[in-house]
Amino acid sequence: MHILLYIFLILLVVVAAYYFYRLFILKEIEKLPLIALGFPNVPAVPVVLAQLPGTLLKLLSRTFETRPAMLGLTEVLTLGNTTATAHSFLFDGDPIETRVKALRNLRQEVKSQRVLLSASLPKVQTRLNQGHTTLPQLKANSMATLPLTDPKQFSLTWTTFTDVNKQGAVFLDKWSQSINVDEKEAATAQFWPTIAKYGLAYNLLVLQKLEGTRAAHLRQEMGSAWSPTIDGYVESGNYYFIDMTIFESFEVQQVHGLPRFVPSTITFLKMDKEKGQLLPVRVVVSGYGGKDRQVYAIDEGKKPENAVWIYALLAAKTSITTWGIWLGHVYHWHIVTAALQMTFFNHVKEDHLLHALLKPQFDYLMPFNNVLLLEWKEIAPPTPIATATQFLELCNLFGAGRTFYEDDPENTLQKFGIKKEDFSIKEPWDLFPIVGQQLEVWEYTQAYVNTFVEQSYTDLAVSEDSELQAWIAASGDKHRGNVQGIGEIKDKAQLKQFLTSVLFRITMHGCSRLNNTANPGLTFVPNYPPCLQRGDIIPADTQRSISQEELLTYLPHTGTMGEMMKFYFTFVFSSPYESFIPIEGVESKRFFPDTEDGNKINQALFTFRRQIQSFIEAHEVSPQISQWPLNIET
Repeated sequence: MHILLYIFLILLVVVAAYYFYRLFILKEIEKLPLIALGFPNVPAVPVVLAQLPGTLLKLLSRTFETRPAMLGLTEVLTLGNTTATAHSFLFDGDPIETRVKALRNLRQEVKSQRVLLSASLPKVQTRLNQGHTTLPQLKANSMATLPLTDPKQFSLTWTTFTDVNKQGAVFLDKWSQSINVDEKEAATAQFWPTIAKYGLAYNLLVLQKLEGTRAAHLRQEMGSAWSPTIDGYVESGNYYFIDMTIFESFEVQQVHGLPRFVPSTITFLKMDKEKGQLLPVRVVVSGYGGKDRQVYAIDEGKKPENAVWIYALLAAKTSITTWGIWLGHVYHWHIVTAALQMTFFNHVKEDHLLHALLKPQFDYLMPFNNVLLLEWKEIAPPTPIATATQFLELCNLFGAGRTFYEDDPENTLQKFGIKKEDFSIKEPWDLFPIVGQQLEVWEYTQAYVNTFVEQSYTDLAVSEDSELQAWIAASGDKHRGNVQGIGEIKDKAQLKQFLTSVLFRITMHGCSRLNNTANPGLTFVPNYPPCLQRGDIIPADTQRSISQEELLTYLPHTGTMGEMMKFYFTFVFSSPYESFIPIEGVESKRFFPDTEDGNKINQALFTFRRQIQSFIEAHEVSPQISQWPLNIET
């Protein structure tokens, strides 16, 4: 009996010592209880509430920086019996005031320790569910609830600040055709180029070739919507598809008294290499659980009426935009990266050589992600993913069976059957420009990382680096980082691959803050609708004529567009906390010590900066060299 008592006491001391070590010595970063919440496929979401007050102050400052752009929304238009400025239609009151109030309230909650993200499950669930259910219905006579009535009215979102309205005016006639009921061919022709050119910040590497196992999987997914015509697509070898059926799991949401709908879509496109075109020929659209599925086809039998086909293309654009915001951008670049940052800080000490490489680009992301989840209704763009819980549900669906390296651009392209020779007409990747841009930044990142690893490690040193190995092990552990598919890192080649992937995600995210990334292409909302404002699906075989005004009721209404402008303007009309290219010059702010090896890596860092500067100069109308951030900040 005494022996059992001694054993029990010894075990008790060991357990107490373990928890004392975890709480007071190791001080690991906490995380959301995702598995307990029912999201086992989502990489860890770190909780860093102590960092939130500073983050909220920065976001408050950033919010005020957008005021000049907001005040530049001065276009005058008439909707119904009301004539007013764009600002009046887009915002129900002062858009700055509402966000500032929300951020200040959250800061007070944090300071009083009333915010809990790692406590009891019911409290966490309640907080994550806050969103659309707490939003009041806008006043019935609010100017922020109106649909537009003419395609050209969508220019109301182009601010006079930095002459965005003048840049957009060049494209207005062309882009208006994409939603004009008399311009079906123009809408068809513009569909792919819009995605391929303006989808960089949304990471829209979504196109897949219709062949082999991809076609077989799609056949199974489509069920009765598959047809002999699609078998012909597969046999020809000239067809591609964009699969957005992940949204079958989400119902229409009601926000401010209006529906927000993201349809489930599959879009088939035909490649015409001689004409340098990729044209949509068939769109499958359905609602929650596959309800009301419709097949719109322009290449067989009775073709849909013009407005109906344009509706199908808008449905596809909406699902692609929602995917781009939450999966292409936030999941790929925010969520996975933050999980790796958490495990890095938990297992790699500050004096380790990896800190010189990674710490400069590892700031700000974790607390911003916390603010996004805590203040969803004010921070998140106006998609039908209306709460933080729904966002985690989406990530959980997307993350099932997903591995870390398959999100690297070269691996994504290989998996989807996208080849350079198929998308290069006169110049490399000119039929899919955002691919060429991503691969360019990947190449720059890879060269920088390669120099670091060559100067810092041997193969043996990689395998014997206990802190590196602890970081990798924790990152892949489902109860810690839960980033699957990293595998072992035992030599320099494997370390280069891993570090390049990590730093690429952070560096590529920097494109989101460039003015031309959003303006004027994304801010012309029909190019990238964040939602449809009607939950019904137009029948593909409808016999009635759909007017221009009726078609536009499906697109975002004035207030929804205003919320989208708050989202875009926060990125492109505020300055970064730290610039990738220091304002003091490319060769200032060295990351590595003044040693022979350190100087070689610093030279690689300077080359990396110059390459990103050249990238900005090549893709911006008025290049802002210091606008590219060093970190993921928003």
